[in-house]
Amino acid sequence: MDPSYIEPGALYPSDHHLGWLFGVLPTFLATFVIFGYNYTFGIYQRYYQTGPYSDPSITSTQLTLIGCLGTGTIYLLGPIVGRIVERWGVKPPLLLSAILCFLGLFLASLATQLWQLYLAQGILYGIGGSFAFYATISLSSQWFRHRRGLAGGIAYSGSGIGGIVYSETAKALLAHDPMTGHIWALRTVGLTSFLDLSMLRDPTFCILAFMGCLCTFGFLGPFFLSPSYATFVGLSTADGATLSTILSAVSGVGRIFLGLTADRFGKLNSLFICTLVGGLVCMVYWPFAHTFPALIGFMILYGLFGGGFIGLLPVVVAVFVRPERLANAMGVLFCVQALGFYTGTLIATAILDSTAPDTDYLPAMMYCGAVTVAASILVLWLKFRVNRSPWVFV
Repeated sequence: MDPSYIEPGALYPSDHHLGWLFGVLPTFLATFVIFGYNYTFGIYQRYYQTGPYSDPSITSTQLTLIGCLGTGTIYLLGPIVGRIVERWGVKPPLLLSAILCFLGLFLASLATQLWQLYLAQGILYGIGGSFAFYATISLSSQWFRHRRGLAGGIAYSGSGIGGIVYSETAKALLAHDPMTGHIWALRTVGLTSFLDLSMLRDPTFCILAFMGCLCTFGFLGPFFLSPSYATFVGLSTADGATLSTILSAVSGVGRIFLGLTADRFGKLNSLFICTLVGGLVCMVYWPFAHTFPALIGFMILYGLFGGGFIGLLPVVVAVFVRPERLANAMGVLFCVQALGFYTGTLIATAILDSTAPDTDYLPAMMYCGAVTVAASILVLWLKFRVNRSPWVFV
């Protein structure tokens, strides 16, 4: 296709250089703040377990629910926020997001009971994050055609880069005081910070949505469980936080790497590879990682492949959906994924808790990997619906 091709009604040709500024950068910054913080929740959870919420009656599953509520709410509101963006544009949702995210984390810093964290650090922050996410998630796909994979990879790598920054920030502030360090950690993060389901009538879109939902059941397990697993195998709390930082960093690099792969070898092919490898790494590598170097290896492999679907799904959706429907399509797609973000990691930690008093992480690891491998099978099915030849890059 002619690179100077202009969509009907568009002001600039596809792959225009301004797309990096107005398409990629806003998404990068939004994912930097929203998911950069979410990916570090394992550090907060470990801190809560050993600090202000160390009461034996409070289980890790109850603490995990805080993070699940935040991420799940972001995805659940997709159809509503997608419609709001289509009607009122990007600026009003972004302004509302900044206010709600700040309020959520600031109020969480004042919380003294779990239910208050559920409402503030979980639900309120999730609502604010949803407005920023859906206001920006489809921008890079609207600006780029030939380099859509690369643009999307760079845009969504903000989550990994944000994870580095927030991991180190949280680690430093939480270490300052074993009982009240979370107060300023949450405030610091906070300072940075019409329903239409007609898309589900399309069988191809339904397969893609179901696949994305399956991925979310296992995706955050390594992010949430790695810090506590590190201490379980004899490493220090600082080592666990460092592993979380490495996972976030490599995850950001992985988004760019898989974006380039999608442009070269096909978007569905790349999505299949990242989900298959990400799931297998959880099942065949993670259980045998008992030392710090071995866990670093797991973080690198899972970071490169495990979270790739986050960046590749919007790119794949753009293949099947018209540009003017992208915001709503993304909203519906991620709303379906809310089920996995709400319950997936809770299931993993419940599986872990069920092994007490002889704690065993293996069943939770198998669970995280199995659902991701199952998602890769759906991607393969979708690829053959588009083109039955195994040698065609789709």
